[in-house]
Amino acid sequence: WGIPRHYDYPPLSGPPRWDVVWIGCGKDQQGQRERALDLYDGPIFTAHRQIACHINGPDCVHSILSAKHHVVPASEFLDPYDRTLTAAELRAWSAVVLEQLLALARGRRGFSVLALAGGRYVDGWADHARARGIIVDTPLQGLEAGERRSLADRLRRETPGRGGPLDDH
Repeated sequence: WGIPRHYDYPPLSGPPRWDVVWIGCGKDQQGQRERALDLYDGPIFTAHRQIACHINGPDCVHSILSAKHHVVPASEFLDPYDRTLTAAELRAWSAVVLEQLLALARGRRGFSVLALAGGRYVDGWADHARARGIIVDTPLQGLEAGERRSLADRLRRETPGRGGPLDDH
Protein backbone atom coordinates (compact mmCIF):
# COMPACT_ATOMS: atom_id res chain seq x y z
CA TRP A 1 0.00 0.00 0.00
CA GLY A 2 2.76 2.34 -0.81
CA ILE A 3 4.83 2.45 2.38
CA PRO A 4 8.43 3.31 1.53
CA ARG A 5 10.34 0.02 1.47
CA HIS A 6 13.36 1.24 3.41
CA TYR A 7 11.52 0.38 6.63
CA ASP A 8 12.40 -3.11 7.76
CA TYR A 9 9.18 -4.87 8.81
CA PRO A 10 7.34 -8.02 7.80
CA PRO A 11 5.55 -7.73 4.45
CA LEU A 12 1.82 -7.09 4.66
CA SER A 13 -0.40 -9.97 3.67
CA GLY A 14 -3.77 -8.33 4.18
CA PRO A 15 -6.23 -6.67 1.87
CA PRO A 16 -6.40 -2.96 1.04
CA ARG A 17 -8.86 -2.66 3.94
CA TRP A 18 -8.80 -4.95 6.93
CA ASP A 19 -11.83 -6.44 8.67
CA VAL A 20 -10.55 -4.98 11.93
CA VAL A 21 -7.86 -2.49 12.83
CA TRP A 22 -6.50 -2.57 16.36
CA ILE A 23 -4.04 -0.20 17.95
CA GLY A 24 -2.21 -0.66 21.23
CA CYS A 25 -3.13 1.41 24.25
CA GLY A 26 -0.78 3.92 25.80
CA LYS A 27 0.41 5.00 29.20
CA ASP A 28 -0.34 8.68 28.52
CA GLN A 29 -4.06 9.26 28.96
CA GLN A 30 -6.63 12.00 29.34
CA GLY A 31 -7.55 12.73 32.95
CA GLN A 32 -11.22 11.86 32.61
CA ARG A 33 -13.57 9.24 31.17
CA GLU A 34 -13.36 9.20 27.34
CA ARG A 35 -14.09 6.96 24.37
CA ALA A 36 -11.27 4.43 24.18
CA LEU A 37 -10.05 6.01 20.93
CA ASP A 38 -9.79 9.41 22.64
CA LEU A 39 -8.57 8.29 26.08
CA TYR A 40 -4.96 7.70 25.10
CA ASP A 41 -3.04 10.79 24.06
CA GLY A 42 0.65 9.94 24.04
CA PRO A 43 2.90 10.34 21.00
CA ILE A 44 3.14 6.62 20.24
CA PHE A 45 -0.63 6.08 20.44
CA THR A 46 -1.16 9.17 18.30
CA ALA A 47 1.33 7.88 15.71
CA HIS A 48 -0.43 4.51 15.60
CA ARG A 49 -3.80 6.22 15.19
CA GLN A 50 -2.42 8.38 12.38
CA ILE A 51 -1.03 5.35 10.58
CA ALA A 52 -4.35 3.49 10.92
CA CYS A 53 -6.37 6.42 9.62
CA HIS A 54 -3.97 7.05 6.76
CA ILE A 55 -4.07 3.41 5.67
CA ASN A 56 -7.66 2.46 6.39
CA GLY A 57 -9.62 5.69 5.91
CA PRO A 58 -12.21 7.48 8.03
CA ASP A 59 -13.35 4.47 10.07
CA CYS A 60 -9.75 3.80 10.85
CA VAL A 61 -9.70 2.12 14.25
CA HIS A 62 -12.12 -0.54 15.36
CA SER A 63 -10.66 -1.49 18.72
CA ILE A 64 -7.91 -0.79 21.20
CA LEU A 65 -5.61 -3.46 22.62
CA SER A 66 -5.89 -2.44 26.27
CA ALA A 67 -3.70 -3.81 29.06
CA LYS A 68 -6.71 -3.64 31.38
CA HIS A 69 -9.64 -4.40 29.06
CA HIS A 70 -8.11 -6.68 26.37
CA VAL A 71 -9.78 -5.82 23.02
CA VAL A 72 -12.12 -2.91 23.64
CA PRO A 73 -14.23 -1.17 20.96
CA ALA A 74 -12.85 2.26 20.07
CA SER A 75 -16.22 3.82 20.86
CA GLU A 76 -16.53 2.33 24.36
CA PHE A 77 -16.07 4.78 27.22
CA LEU A 78 -13.26 4.02 29.67
CA ASP A 79 -11.92 5.61 32.81
CA PRO A 80 -8.19 6.35 32.91
CA TYR A 81 -6.12 3.53 34.39
CA ASP A 82 -2.52 2.60 35.06
CA ARG A 83 -1.78 -1.02 34.23
CA THR A 84 1.41 -2.82 33.29
CA LEU A 85 1.25 -6.55 32.67
CA THR A 86 3.74 -9.00 34.15
CA ALA A 87 4.99 -11.82 31.91
CA ALA A 88 2.42 -14.25 33.37
CA GLU A 89 -0.38 -11.70 33.05
CA LEU A 90 0.66 -10.99 29.47
CA ARG A 91 0.36 -14.69 28.57
CA ALA A 92 -3.15 -14.82 30.04
CA TRP A 93 -4.04 -11.47 28.41
CA SER A 94 -2.87 -12.77 25.01
CA ALA A 95 -5.04 -15.88 25.36
CA VAL A 96 -8.11 -13.69 25.97
CA VAL A 97 -7.22 -11.46 22.99
CA LEU A 98 -6.91 -14.55 20.78
CA GLU A 99 -10.32 -15.80 21.93
CA GLN A 100 -11.84 -12.38 21.23
CA LEU A 101 -10.32 -12.41 17.73
CA LEU A 102 -11.53 -15.94 17.01
CA ALA A 103 -15.03 -14.91 18.09
CA LEU A 104 -14.90 -11.94 15.71
CA ALA A 105 -13.68 -14.06 12.83
CA ARG A 106 -16.21 -16.84 13.52
CA GLY A 107 -14.50 -19.10 11.03
CA ARG A 108 -14.77 -16.63 8.14
CA ARG A 109 -12.18 -17.42 5.52
CA GLY A 110 -9.65 -14.64 4.95
CA PHE A 111 -10.64 -12.61 8.02
CA SER A 112 -7.98 -9.95 8.51
CA VAL A 113 -6.65 -7.77 11.31
CA LEU A 114 -4.15 -4.94 11.15
CA ALA A 115 -2.49 -4.64 14.56
CA LEU A 116 -0.58 -1.43 15.19
CA ALA A 117 1.03 -2.07 18.53
CA GLY A 118 4.32 -2.85 20.16
CA GLY A 119 5.55 -6.43 20.14
CA ARG A 120 4.42 -7.25 23.67
CA TYR A 121 0.81 -6.60 22.64
CA VAL A 122 1.05 -8.74 19.49
CA ASP A 123 3.59 -11.52 20.03
CA GLY A 124 1.45 -13.69 22.30
CA TRP A 125 -1.55 -14.10 19.98
CA ALA A 126 -0.65 -13.21 16.38
CA ASP A 127 1.03 -16.47 15.33
CA HIS A 128 -1.76 -18.52 16.94
CA ALA A 129 -4.32 -16.51 14.95
CA ARG A 130 -2.34 -17.01 11.73
CA ALA A 131 -2.23 -20.75 12.39
CA ARG A 132 -6.05 -20.64 12.43
CA GLY A 133 -6.21 -18.96 9.03
CA ILE A 134 -6.61 -15.34 10.15
CA ILE A 135 -4.57 -12.78 8.24
CA VAL A 136 -2.64 -10.76 10.82
CA ASP A 137 -0.54 -7.82 9.69
CA THR A 138 1.85 -6.29 12.22
CA PRO A 139 3.90 -3.77 10.23
CA LEU A 140 5.28 -2.02 13.32
CA GLN A 141 6.70 -5.12 14.91
CA GLY A 142 10.35 -4.55 15.68
CA LEU A 143 10.22 -0.79 15.20
CA GLU A 144 11.24 1.40 18.12
CA ALA A 145 8.91 4.16 19.35
CA GLY A 146 10.69 6.92 17.44
CA GLU A 147 10.68 4.86 14.25
CA ARG A 148 6.91 4.44 14.56
CA ARG A 149 6.41 8.21 14.89
CA SER A 150 8.70 8.77 11.90
CA LEU A 151 6.75 6.21 9.88
CA ALA A 152 3.48 8.03 10.66
CA ASP A 153 5.01 11.33 9.51
CA ARG A 154 6.46 9.79 6.33
CA LEU A 155 3.19 8.06 5.45
CA ARG A 156 1.32 11.34 5.60
CA ARG A 157 3.97 13.07 3.48
CA GLU A 158 4.84 10.41 0.91
CA THR A 159 1.87 8.14 0.28
CA PRO A 160 -1.72 8.73 -0.77
CA GLY A 161 -4.03 8.42 2.20
CA ARG A 162 -7.61 7.23 2.32
CA GLY A 163 -8.96 10.42 3.84
CA GLY A 164 -8.81 9.48 7.51
CA PRO A 165 -9.43 12.20 10.09
CA LEU A 166 -5.75 12.62 10.85
CA ASP A 167 -4.49 12.74 7.25
CA ASP A 168 -4.54 16.51 7.20
CA HIS A 169 -2.43 17.01 10.35
